[in-house]
Amino acid sequence: MGSVYDLSFKNVCYCPKSNYIPFSNKEPKKILKNVCGEFRGNELSAIIGLSGSGKSSLLDCLSGFREKNVNGTFMLNEALVPINTIKQISSYVMQEHLLHALLTTNEIMNFSINLRDKQKLCDKEKKEKIKRIFEKLSISSKSNTYIRDLSGGERKRVQIAVELVTDPIVLFLDECTTGLDSFASTQCIHMLQMLAREGKTIICTIHQPSATMLKMFDHIYALADGNCIYQGASENLITFFRELNLPCPETYNPADFLVELANNDYGLHNHRLTEKIGNGNNLGYRHVEMLSNNKNHITKYTNKENIKITTQPTKYAASYSWQVYYLICRLYLITSRDSSLFYIRFFIHVFVGFLFGHIYQDVGNKGSAMLDNYRYLVVTVVFLLYTSYHSLFIAFPVEFPIIKREHFNGWYSTRAYYTAFVLFDLPILLLCCLSYTSITYWMTDQPKELNRFIMFVSFAIFMSLAAQSLGIMVTALMNLKMANILASFCLTPFFLFSAIMITTKDAHPFFQLFFYGNFLDCGLKGILNSVLGFNRSKLECDEIYCHFMDPKKVLRDFGANVDVKQAFSILLLYILFCQAASFILFRYRLKNFSS
Repeated sequence: MGSVYDLSFKNVCYCPKSNYIPFSNKEPKKILKNVCGEFRGNELSAIIGLSGSGKSSLLDCLSGFREKNVNGTFMLNEALVPINTIKQISSYVMQEHLLHALLTTNEIMNFSINLRDKQKLCDKEKKEKIKRIFEKLSISSKSNTYIRDLSGGERKRVQIAVELVTDPIVLFLDECTTGLDSFASTQCIHMLQMLAREGKTIICTIHQPSATMLKMFDHIYALADGNCIYQGASENLITFFRELNLPCPETYNPADFLVELANNDYGLHNHRLTEKIGNGNNLGYRHVEMLSNNKNHITKYTNKENIKITTQPTKYAASYSWQVYYLICRLYLITSRDSSLFYIRFFIHVFVGFLFGHIYQDVGNKGSAMLDNYRYLVVTVVFLLYTSYHSLFIAFPVEFPIIKREHFNGWYSTRAYYTAFVLFDLPILLLCCLSYTSITYWMTDQPKELNRFIMFVSFAIFMSLAAQSLGIMVTALMNLKMANILASFCLTPFFLFSAIMITTKDAHPFFQLFFYGNFLDCGLKGILNSVLGFNRSKLECDEIYCHFMDPKKVLRDFGANVDVKQAFSILLLYILFCQAASFILFRYRLKNFSS
């Protein structure tokens, strides 16, 4: 058994700004109101209370999941520490089952230990450690089972298992029995009790424990309306009630009675309860034997030398390159097991390629069909724009809750995840774009010149990357519902200020400036130049007069006489700008999502 840590806190207050209404005399509501308390090592502690009492908020504040608008002091073994110190010795198991359904239990454990192993264990040692955790949590038989095929209780145990690979000293669990039946709930609490006996400080929130479950907890911390109304051993609840002249019926579960008191079922007694317990300062109702044992270990571990106080950001166990590698491997596994989106995306590009190729067949070298050729180039740009723009619209927001949990628990950096996310989709985008352009380029009889084909494909790919980058930026900025509503609106300005709608020279002088930074306009003009520019010879004309027989006239009339290198540069700069902005927004949203 390693060092045992006691986590205590004084005057913790949490008042989120989201409750504040501008230009209103109403003060923002305080979720936690100067609560105090203590959670000791070797103990299984429960935070109980009604919905909205502040249980999860207190757990979030203690774990460091919420840092903004939180005031108070935090201590480990009576030594004052910043919240970052608690973060580095703890793990947080959230209420939702935030696990990838298409991975097996063993695969998730391997990803966890590979990304978070600070001891630099060899492969054999890692396997042995995973095996020990499986045996401890009684999930050895489920090691090769997909997460989607596990029961609720088994998923909860896997959630705990992935956090145990770092051997955290403090373990936070939010609503650990929610969604479980009584048998699975009791099993879960019994397992946590065993972990606590190994020297860990286990703190979990629970809505209303049964009488059987209540006895399994060493320490109860009760909240009502942001105040502490009890802290101590479960067997001392009856004494606590009696001292307040609030006798609990003999056949009643004390936890139920406490929750009913908090709900004012027997009158307004919350103020008396809070005053009696000193809003968490009164430790007189703790288990006497447990309190004595904890005092002994405090003498041993209170030296500040044993507590490394740090304000430095979390250092990840794996290097940036290894983080990217493991994340790409995980994305590949998930995609290979549910490849429907990939095949649909690829099929659409091939099918539409043959469809457009048939509609605009052999128009590329006919002066009499130049307007049809222009329409083909426009629909190519629009098609690639929309498919690329929406390609990651769903994938990114769906992953967000899992990213939030894993990033907070120190699996990987935001930079590593974002890099892996973008790099993984890059070959898919290139394949789809290349398949569409190859089919339509030859079917529409564009110039059979390699340099023109390469330029055509390059502009198509760059424009697709620019559109995808814009799509990522939109989803990084807002949730999926808002992103879907505003998706088309965000594209409207790019259509308005492009050669699709009006040429630059025909636009009002004030609006001409907007054409120069428009990736859609640059992409269309670049594609036009790839097939018609660079002194292309006159087109075939099977009629008496062909107005667009000279390619130079086409470029001039459609306002596409641009410097191709400049167009490439604008597209590249736009991609870099959108990717940088997307990453900053993603990082900001992740930080504010958890604080």
